[in-house]
Amino acid sequence: MPGKWIYEEHGYSVPYWVETAGGSNWLHMHLPDTLNPSCYTPDSVYFDIYAGELTPGVYVDSIIIFNPLDDDTLQYNDVCVPVSITVEGEPTDYIVQTMPTSFDFTLYPGEFTFDSLNVYEQFGRSVSFVFSNNQPWLSVDAPYPWPPSTTPTLLTLLVGDSLLEPGTYVDTITIESATGKDTILFPTVIVPVNLVVEDYSDCGDVDGSGVIEISDVVYIVNYIFKSGGAPRDLYGGDVNCDEIPDVSDAVYLTSYIFLGGPEPCANCP
Repeated sequence: MPGKWIYEEHGYSVPYWVETAGGSNWLHMHLPDTLNPSCYTPDSVYFDIYAGELTPGVYVDSIIIFNPLDDDTLQYNDVCVPVSITVEGEPTDYIVQTMPTSFDFTLYPGEFTFDSLNVYEQFGRSVSFVFSNNQPWLSVDAPYPWPPSTTPTLLTLLVGDSLLEPGTYVDTITIESATGKDTILFPTVIVPVNLVVEDYSDCGDVDGSGVIEISDVVYIVNYIFKSGGAPRDLYGGDVNCDEIPDVSDAVYLTSYIFLGGPEPCANCP
C-alpha cells in the first residue's frame, strides 16, 4: 500500500479531493476520511495496486488532485501524478490498431474540420502509447493533456489552417510504444492524413460545374427553400457580395443569364 504526501508549498491548509484519471481496476485509492467531501493539506493519501489478474505488460493511470469545492475564492491547478506499473512475465505480442486507418480531407482556404481517431489493441488489452505528427495544420489531442495515453482511447483531430494556400498537404500520425519494456513493445503504427485545399470557384459557379447557367440559380433556390446542398464556397454563391448566399443572389444570377444584368460579383470590392 504505497502513499502520497500532499501539501501546499507555503504550508497553507487547503481542501482537496483525489480521483484516478482512467478509473483503472488495478489502482484503488484510500482517502483519510471517505465520509468527508474534502480533505485538507498537509496530508497523506494511500492507494492499493492489484496486479493479480493483469497480464504481463505496462499499465498507466494518473492520480488527479483537485479542489472539490465550488468556491471562487480558492483556486489552484489540478495536479496530475502518473502511476505506472510493470507486470513481469513472458513477452506477449501486442497489436495496436486504429479506426480509421487513414484520413482524407477536402477544405477551402481558412476552413477547419474535426474528426476522431480510435486507437485500440486488437485483443482489448490496455497498452500505453505516445503519438506525434509534424505539420501545423494538423493538431492531435488526447482526452488528457499528459502522456502516455492508454488503449482504448479516442484522439481528437483538428484539421485546417487559415494560411493554407490551395494544394495538397500530407502528414502522418505516428503511434509508438510508450515504454522500452520487452513485455509491451508493439510495431509502430502510421496513420496517413491527406488534406486537399481547393481553390474558390468562379463567382456565380455555385454548383462547381465550371459554367454559370440556370442550374446555378436552381442550386441556390434548392439550398434556401428545400434544404439542398450548400454552395461550394461563400465566394461562389455570394454573387451580389452581401456575404450571405440567399434569394437575392438567385435573382441577381437570373438577371445576368436572361436579361443581360451585371456579371456575378461585378460590384464586389
